[in-house]
Amino acid sequence: MVIAAMHAQAWRFTGADYTQGSVPQLLAYAMEYVRTPAPWEISLEHTTSGRTLFRVNADGSVIAYLRTGAREVWPAGTIAARPLPMIGAHQGAGVSVWAQLLGGVEVPAVDDDHGPALIVVRSTLAGVEAAKRYSAKAGAILLVADAAGKLPPEVRRAVRVLQGAAPVVPVPWLPALRGMISVPENAAIKKAAAKVAAAVREQWRETP
Repeated sequence: MVIAAMHAQAWRFTGADYTQGSVPQLLAYAMEYVRTPAPWEISLEHTTSGRTLFRVNADGSVIAYLRTGAREVWPAGTIAARPLPMIGAHQGAGVSVWAQLLGGVEVPAVDDDHGPALIVVRSTLAGVEAAKRYSAKAGAILLVADAAGKLPPEVRRAVRVLQGAAPVVPVPWLPALRGMISVPENAAIKKAAAKVAAAVREQWRETP
């Protein structure tokens, strides 16, 4: 029933009085405004069949959460998703790898047309200091662990100060990513990236 009705002009955003349309139309509209990491979950309501949760992945494929379980209803490339803008605050921050993991795109630090960005830094004192320069345009700051173990006391103090200026999302030490410029096929990395993406979505703020 739900799948058959997806192209009907009888859907709307749950709880919002928007013009009705088909599922692809409404998902495409929503993707024009998202700024957080992939995947994006959007709840739509059909006039007769009720609410359905859809997930748009970074590759543009769409998953529907049906009573029978999650099902891919459209393949990659169906929905044009706007990549999350990401800025590496210093050399070696790891922005290129994390852009691949979070469905983002590296943007120039001087470009203000993209709105709030995810700022990527290493968990060093120099990295935290570099992050401060971008706190005004940060939707969140990704603090990527530079080594295993606890942060040194001076770095922990600097992070507490930074948290007063922008949301900070810590990323655990992932040995499999060390020295990588592309993401290897690794279940542990995918699981860690999903947790990081969820934390970024939860803490994301819109900047002026």
